Amino acid sequence: MPFRHATPINNEPSDGLPTELHLTRLRFLLWGVIVTFVGVAIGLCRVHTNPDNRLSQEEETHIVRAVLEVPRGEIRDCEGRLLAKDQQVDSLYADPRQIADPDAMASMLAGTLGLKEHEVRARLERLDAKGNTKKSVSIKRWLTESESAAIERLDPAMRQGLRTEKEWSRYYPEGELGAHVIGFVNRERYGCEGVEAAFDKYLRCVPGKRKVRADCRRVALDSRTLEYVQEEGGESIQLTIDKVTQRVLEMELDKALERCEAPRGMGMVVNPKTGAILALACRPAYNPNTFWQVPPEQYKNRALVDVFEPGSVFKIVTFSAVLEHGLVTTTSEIDFFNPYGHTIRDYHKLSRVPLSESFAESSNIATIKLAAMLEPERFESWMRRYGFGMKCSDDFTAESRGILRPLSDWSRLSMGALPIGQEISVTMPQLARAFSVIANGGLLVDPYLVE
Repeated sequence: MPFRHATPINNEPSDGLPTELHLTRLRFLLWGVIVTFVGVAIGLCRVHTNPDNRLSQEEETHIVRAVLEVPRGEIRDCEGRLLAKDQQVDSLYADPRQIADPDAMASMLAGTLGLKEHEVRARLERLDAKGNTKKSVSIKRWLTESESAAIERLDPAMRQGLRTEKEWSRYYPEGELGAHVIGFVNRERYGCEGVEAAFDKYLRCVPGKRKVRADCRRVALDSRTLEYVQEEGGESIQLTIDKVTQRVLEMELDKALERCEAPRGMGMVVNPKTGAILALACRPAYNPNTFWQVPPEQYKNRALVDVFEPGSVFKIVTFSAVLEHGLVTTTSEIDFFNPYGHTIRDYHKLSRVPLSESFAESSNIATIKLAAMLEPERFESWMRRYGFGMKCSDDFTAESRGILRPLSDWSRLSMGALPIGQEISVTMPQLARAFSVIANGGLLVDPYLVE
């Protein structure tokens, strides 16, 4: 029986070529893939440019931020003994919402911490921008050890709503010792006065920051650091000051003030060969640990700022100059007369005596006559060679230049006044520098405080 021609059940041509139906299906599939890809791309763009708040919040839960901070640098004396350092102390804060009886709390804190009751009460009543009671208010920052201990001894029920936090505070273990040299650090952590101010950019810490991803338990993943900024500063400084010499100088100044019934005084000890300042003190002093308890004018380092007529100690300029130029010798005899015509007196009346004796007796007449040998131009140059009329060191803050008028401003009587230390004003470091020249064989060395 003959076989009939078989027809494919899918009506596809037997040669395997795609039909129109195949092409239509492929087009639909291709457009579906394109639309899906575009939709995903748009979604990703939207998430990155305008993410849902929930996504941002979720992202934040997996990021940990930390402030990197080191203590302010230490200050030590020439032997490495500590003069200033940072330490952590307690500061007291309160959450007024957890305090049942604000009046009783204010009364208790005022008595314990030495505060005014109405001020504490006002702090506990502070409101935020929305008019609600604040969640946290500062009661007293930088508590003393005794104040911290008193808070710790309170009954737990009385401490309800109180908490302490550690904060950096500057500590000066020697108290008043060298206060005008060291200075102090204010509550904003900036150096004020002395070395603390002059070298603040080295001592002070500029905090850094670190931003890293964290796991579900908020544990930082060190390998997933997103941002890192290194902290800067916190360098320590070693001074030329010797603590023992400084203490002796201050004790002697106190004795001298009592003996002379003087309101204030100052002193300085310098190594003449190097210019290193071993001690520098002003009286009255203050304790930099409690700097706010004294008037601001007491912070001033008068040894660097105040100027005064040097008087007879200035005669070393005249005597050394005439000897250096060979105009006289130590045995040359000086006859006493006034070359400028006005009256000049000596404390000890002298006749014709050797130069060495007139210097030992601090003769005004001899000094003026010797200065006349130098003449004004040469005498002025010697005063400036000794460093008068100019600052001594970059280690000092607010240092005065003193007063030395130019030669063109001198009067007819100036050559009778300047040689004996009048008509000129100097600072203590300038005098110390001048005497160092005599002590070290003729070298001008600038005084300095920081090794």
